[in-house]
Amino acid sequence: REYVLSALVATHVTCGSAVARREYVLSAWSTSFYRPKAEIQALGLINQDSVFFQSKWAISTLHDGFLSQLVEVDGETSEITAFHVCHHRNSFFYEVISREHGTVTIFEYGLSTKHKAMVREFQDLVPSRAMACVDQLLLRASQSSLLALSLQTGATSILHHSETGEDVLAID
Repeated sequence: REYVLSALVATHVTCGSAVARREYVLSAWSTSFYRPKAEIQALGLINQDSVFFQSKWAISTLHDGFLSQLVEVDGETSEITAFHVCHHRNSFFYEVISREHGTVTIFEYGLSTKHKAMVREFQDLVPSRAMACVDQLLLRASQSSLLALSLQTGATSILHHSETGEDVLAID
């Protein structure tokens, strides 16, 4: 009886303080230990067992219940601005903007090879808001333009460009 009373008092005191809340469960004290460090910006699904998460500084995967980080950028100097899973190439694309140099670089990460490769680098380009993979093209949409990037040759075609600063993704 003394233990139950002291547990109830300890629970009441702990909940009322600034210390992390602890929960009493039949003869055991527990507390949540996982605190996410980043906000999820985008995710991509492969199948019922695999999901990919993109934050501003990393891309991670949850596969069969195990979380692992696949890509990480230096949060001091760069940021991941876009992410897209491409099923027919068994890879994902992601875009990194360098705050120091003003460069935007698109990478492809092969899921079977676990290898990343630079697809294209641009200077002074507005960061993308979305990407999509269509056959051998990577479509890249930003606030100022819609680009088609050939994955075979690296050639870029401007499909739509806004000189006025009007959002090209806006729907009238």
